[in-house]
Amino acid sequence: MIGPVPAVCALVRAAVLTEAELVLVNAASLPSGAPAAALLRWPVGPSVPA
Repeated sequence: MIGPVPAVCALVRAAVLTEAELVLVNAASLPSGAPAAALLRWPVGPSVPA
């Protein structure tokens, strides 16, 4: 099923699937309370092309 998932789950899944490095910080670690965001994109489709 493709649909919305909690951000924590999406970040962990993306890191595992892409062998990316995931860095988690708390709000106090960001300069002047700056907002943080993530954008994840990868192709979605059948696991085996038709």
